[in-house]
Amino acid sequence: WKVGNSYLPVDSQCPINCIVYLLQDSRAGCVLTQWCLQQTLAEIDCNKIYLDSLADELALLADHNLNVAVEIDDLLYLIYTSGSTGLPKAAAVKQRGEINLLEWYVKEFALDKQDKVLISSATGFDLTQKNLFAPLIAGSTLVFPDMDDYDPAILLATIKQQAITLSNCAPSVLYPIVEAAADENNDYQSLSSLRLILLGGEAIRMRSLID
Repeated sequence: WKVGNSYLPVDSQCPINCIVYLLQDSRAGCVLTQWCLQQTLAEIDCNKIYLDSLADELALLADHNLNVAVEIDDLLYLIYTSGSTGLPKAAAVKQRGEINLLEWYVKEFALDKQDKVLISSATGFDLTQKNLFAPLIAGSTLVFPDMDDYDPAILLATIKQQAITLSNCAPSVLYPIVEAAADENNDYQSLSSLRLILLGGEAIRMRSLID
């Protein structure tokens, strides 16, 4: 974004053939990644930049803002469908739409520097994009749980230990966390730091939350 480019979020947990398809179909110019994924990405014919290997250089540029002009209708990022009806297809998100969404999100839910936002969804998921950037705009803290696969016990422990104030996820992600909290203590004290739980993407089964 700082250099005026668009991006494509890719989940490293995806099968390598899916990653290859996404990068080829989107005609990605380069991949920003980590050295631990070098072997996984070896067959991908694309310029790869290993950010963790450039930590010292990047730290020197952290506060450097580039004077890059972008237009409101410029492409901001691509997001791919699940491909349930065939090959995944890309949807284009422009600067205008995402700016409107982020500004609304911050104002509607009064995000500020006191908030700690749990990132529980995959990087390549559309819902994740606003959860990454809206908190940064508001000065909030992003919290990434230490897990490779979905684990409600780890998410519950993270909410409790980090005093998470906001979680935005699919209902099916929340139900097991609520169940784990009930098993731990019937008064759901482990979830008491949350001021907002935002659900979307699926129908909400209230009985799963009330019970």
